[in-house]
Amino acid sequence: MSKIETIRKYYDLWIAANRAGIEDLIAEDIIYTESYGPQHHGLSEIIRWFDDWTPKAKVIRWDITNYIEQGNACVVEWFFQFETNGEEHVADGASIVEFNHNGKISIMKEFQADHDHYYPYAK
Repeated sequence: MSKIETIRKYYDLWIAANRAGIEDLIAEDIIYTESYGPQHHGLSEIIRWFDDWTPKAKVIRWDITNYIEQGNACVVEWFFQFETNGEEHVADGASIVEFNHNGKISIMKEFQADHDHYYPYAK
């Protein structure tokens, strides 16, 4: 499986709210940094986060809009849409993803930006 396919499958788990097969994608010793600060250490913590988050919120879309692969790493640009407490949220972002020798995600660092853009110098 290619790096981009692995990332896509991981995002699909969140969209489906079903973590079956997550251990095939995520390394036991992963370090995962969310865009707003939380950091998760280890597959068991990723599973705990998934199980805690998915009953409260729903990922509607997590589209990969661009990516670059080099060596054991991949940088993906994405669009993220989710719903929580009856409110819909959207964001643009990027993730730096590193893979171990088994092709599993071992490091993921998320960065997020507002989806709505404005043009401060537009006439």
